[in-house]
Amino acid sequence: NSVAELRITLDKANANIAILQDFKDSVSDYVIESQMPDANNNYTWYRKYKSGWVEQGGRTHVAEIHNGTQSITLPIEMSDNQYWCILSWVGREGNSGAYSGITKASSSTPTTLVIQVYLSGTHTMYWQVSGMAA
Repeated sequence: NSVAELRITLDKANANIAILQDFKDSVSDYVIESQMPDANNNYTWYRKYKSGWVEQGGRTHVAEIHNGTQSITLPIEMSDNQYWCILSWVGREGNSGAYSGITKASSSTPTTLVIQVYLSGTHTMYWQVSGMAA
């Protein structure tokens, strides 16, 4: 009797696994890998999808650069340099206002985001890029 009950339980579990697999296969895209920002990863984060699409971002400090460039190493390599980025930065203490912008990272590489910085002083910059992963 216990063997028969075990067989019924196993059959139900296999049926549930099949249902879950069918559901997973029917979903067009979903996150397969991710990272939350913390001090150990320099406050970078990412979400990589089944399709290869990736969203990633973080924060960096820009110090005393006026009309120069800042390079940021991406946690996930992109397929090429034709990804898009969104930048937002906040001025140092006592600096009034916050600045933001949207730019295409065309001068960047698949592993490095290069941005043009036109602000002097120390700023915290938040960045996000989206596109296809390598």
